[in-house]
Amino acid sequence: MQDTQLKQQAIHIVANHTVKNAEYKGEICVMTVIDAKGYPQSSVITPAKSDGLQTLWFCSNLDSAKVAFLKQNNRTNVCFSSTEYSISLVGEVEILTDAQTKKDMWYKGVEDYYQNGVTDPLYCVLKFTAQNYDFFIEGKRVRGTI
Repeated sequence: MQDTQLKQQAIHIVANHTVKNAEYKGEICVMTVIDAKGYPQSSVITPAKSDGLQTLWFCSNLDSAKVAFLKQNNRTNVCFSSTEYSISLVGEVEILTDAQTKKDMWYKGVEDYYQNGVTDPLYCVLKFTAQNYDFFIEGKRVRGTI
């Protein structure tokens, strides 16, 4: 299988991991940030939406440890994995609090965390922009720059 076909397959897999995709079935995504002492800190997080491999949006809490760490160092890794594939994206996160982005990324399930809904002052969106990718699909590893 050619690298271009594998990249298209990776894009499809990432899209299927997002809540706003009709095929979403609760797949796991892990985000790793750098903590205050310089160590990696990983946590499961649900992507709200993706734009290919380059951009992913996540709903989060402004007073979470993850957001505090991202304010100090916005470099991060996002990983999607199963027994059939591993997709690792490295990039940077921007913390967004504008009303339109918050509304656009809101999805059923998030409301359980925010009493004031989409206007809750603790609700924010993490916009991840990938710079590099490394994935392993069907026995083949592909690395590159976005």
